[in-house]
Amino acid sequence: MLHERYMRAALLYNQRRFADAERELRDLLTSDPEQPEALQLLAATFLAQNRVSEAKSAAQSVLGISPASADAHDLLARIELVDENARMAEEHAMKAVELEPGDSGHYSTLAFVLLRRTEMQRALEAADRGLAINPEDLSCLNMRTEALARLGRKEEADRTIHKTLELDPENPYTHSNTGWAVLRRGDHKKALEHFREALRRDPMNQHAKAGLVEALKARYWLYRVFLGYMFWVSNLKDGARWALILGLYFGNRVLSALTVSYPALAPFIWPLIIAYLLFALSTWVMVPMSNLFLRLNKYGRYALDREETVSSTFTGVSLLLAIGGGIGYLATGSAGLLALSIFGLVMMIPLASMLGGKKKGKAILVGTAGVLAVVGLFGVAIAFRTGDPMNQVMGFFIPANVAYQFLANWVRQ
Repeated sequence: MLHERYMRAALLYNQRRFADAERELRDLLTSDPEQPEALQLLAATFLAQNRVSEAKSAAQSVLGISPASADAHDLLARIELVDENARMAEEHAMKAVELEPGDSGHYSTLAFVLLRRTEMQRALEAADRGLAINPEDLSCLNMRTEALARLGRKEEADRTIHKTLELDPENPYTHSNTGWAVLRRGDHKKALEHFREALRRDPMNQHAKAGLVEALKARYWLYRVFLGYMFWVSNLKDGARWALILGLYFGNRVLSALTVSYPALAPFIWPLIIAYLLFALSTWVMVPMSNLFLRLNKYGRYALDREETVSSTFTGVSLLLAIGGGIGYLATGSAGLLALSIFGLVMMIPLASMLGGKKKGKAILVGTAGVLAVVGLFGVAIAFRTGDPMNQVMGFFIPANVAYQFLANWVRQ
């Protein structure tokens, strides 16, 4: 009887009826609360519903009953990854491989975790070890495709894509993964075809939905350039990313100092400084600005989630303030309107990123953005009253917004 109820719950889970599967499993566990298979499926059901803490608790209960359960470690690896703890995810994935070295699925999970840790070569090795066990493991083939694409090994990635699609041309994740692989090399049209195919077969595929949004935005040349830069940065390790950010920032400060010490160099240095500032601003606001353009597309706007829509709206309003204030200043010479234009331009930095990315630290970023907005508006009010667009409050507001981006990078580590 218990086996039949477990099989019924597993069928409901495979049909994506997660709430029904959860009810069936809870009833089953009432009569046998220490059945590891049911607990593990319950943990997977929680994870599918994005109830991460409950999923982790259930999976840890499985380990309490069966400490040598490789499947429980494998599931915990995926849970920890969703919970943004990649280090713990790798530990669990390694343990699963250690406990069951003959299961190709565990190598697939390890490769997936290593890719999220930007360990592309190790991820490729893990995927290859899984394929040595089962050459037709679709998950390992997909991980191999992603690793090769991120390593820039185009021909090998193409061969793996061809084999994966040949084995299962109906698999939505394979189409989604292929879409990301070709998008990385700049072919947004072909990527769009694969993302559409993935969503046709699985409309709930979030991996494909995210790719579809990027492919639609990549129709614009400027966004394609930005996307290429973001793919490059995503392959850097955390330390290298910080080195890049700090190097650009302090390099800009050195160039600014040189214009003071050697005025004759100013005509050559200022274009570099302006280029850096435009580059820095674009990395902060490009995503929500492109989302704003995407909302003008009759299909594209349905691909955005609520946070992307709200973020693009805030950024668009901020841009309108910058443009409106700038036009008003040119027409009237009002210092207050100039300050308003500066406020709108600078506030795009926190407004563009406070809701995006990982959930970690989001409340901190939203709160900080709110404080900066109040400070900036106070500075604008002072500018209207005193005629000084760069009063002390505005003098604090501008660098505080630059510092905000360092805060955003830090809280999302």
